[in-house]
Amino acid sequence: MNSNIIEKYLDYTKKSLTKYFKLVLPKLRVKDISLIIDKYLEIRYYNYYDLDKNGIKKEIRTNLSPILEEFKLKENLTNLVSLSYNILLLDDILDDLDIKEILTNIEKIYFKTYNTNLDTKELKRLIIDTKSNKIKVLKEIKTDKFQVNYLKLANKLYLTNLTYNIKFPSIYSTYAINRVYESSLINEQKLFVLYNLVDIKILNEVINYNYKNKYILDFPMTLFLKEDKIKRFFNLIDNDIIKEKIVINLDYEYYLEYKDKIDEMIKLGYHFAITFKKKYEFTNITSKSLEIFSFLITKKEDLYNYYSSFNMNIYLRSM
Repeated sequence: MNSNIIEKYLDYTKKSLTKYFKLVLPKLRVKDISLIIDKYLEIRYYNYYDLDKNGIKKEIRTNLSPILEEFKLKENLTNLVSLSYNILLLDDILDDLDIKEILTNIEKIYFKTYNTNLDTKELKRLIIDTKSNKIKVLKEIKTDKFQVNYLKLANKLYLTNLTYNIKFPSIYSTYAINRVYESSLINEQKLFVLYNLVDIKILNEVINYNYKNKYILDFPMTLFLKEDKIKRFFNLIDNDIIKEKIVINLDYEYYLEYKDKIDEMIKLGYHFAITFKKKYEFTNITSKSLEIFSFLITKKEDLYNYYSSFNMNIYLRSM
């Protein structure tokens, strides 16, 4: 499994859009094209402006004008903006009708700008190749051996659980299989499999302009004893698209044990949830120390009532 699927997809997006720009607007320098695409990625994929689909498209167009104006090209600025905007629209995995419509717009604006026809044969070939390759990237992480169960904990907030679809010889009892499946070492490996499957789900959602969902992943605390593995995991999610959507869940007792490390990770922008398995002493004032966590969780109703009494916003989970 490719563990950096979003980075790979964005890198491919940048390369394909660069090729489109070179064909349609060859006067633009590579560094100029890069400025346009970087701003586009910020708005379209990272959604730093927290906009809906219509707002994103409007923001993309609005940002093109000042960028293109800086290049001081002789072409009409309005036409350049329209051409660039339509080139960027080709990024979405579109159906053939949408592609034809955008290509028609590009041809019309190009003729209006340069008083000559644009040869779109090579552009069409690139679009077809890009569309095919993007679909391959999205299907790259596919497994019949594991599946992720998503349990809605709150609006736009989901618990995740990895289950297996592996047939074992009948000599192994269900108890023995489950015991191995829940062992520390297997739990560590499951986290990486789970991350990859959630990662591709997040990418598909972002492609479809859905930026709001967050996913809680249970974190095996044995990883804190393995520096290389824990670094590898946090490097995987060190991307602003992923960072905002993945929440790492651990028991409160483990937080107390590894407090300094976890506090540092929170400062670096990683999101954590805490699960309470027993009662800890808090007051309405000391409970404010828990505000560094994105979510508080428990599986027990009596604990839910107990912690709610401190004005904590706590969730009761069943999985």
